[in-house]
Amino acid sequence: MPVLEALAAGIPAACSDIPPLREVSAGAALLFDPLDETALRDALLRLSADDPLRRDLAAAGPRVAARYTWEAAARATLDVLVSAARRVSG
Repeated sequence: MPVLEALAAGIPAACSDIPPLREVSAGAALLFDPLDETALRDALLRLSADDPLRRDLAAAGPRVAARYTWEAAARATLDVLVSAARRVSG
């Protein structure tokens, strides 16, 4: 996921304010309304002009991205599979 890769690299990111990206970015990206024609432009202009915002997002990104590891994904997948198996077996 490009947003997660940007966060991990400490690159200030702007992304659509939709549930999956809102959850993944967890406050470490500047969100914009994907249905507003000028929102992306405004977000990019804000990122380019606001040094403190860029620094804050760059610092927060790696901390947020660190929560998403292959081990965590494997454990979550296993938990779902075990839960489903228990429901089926009664």
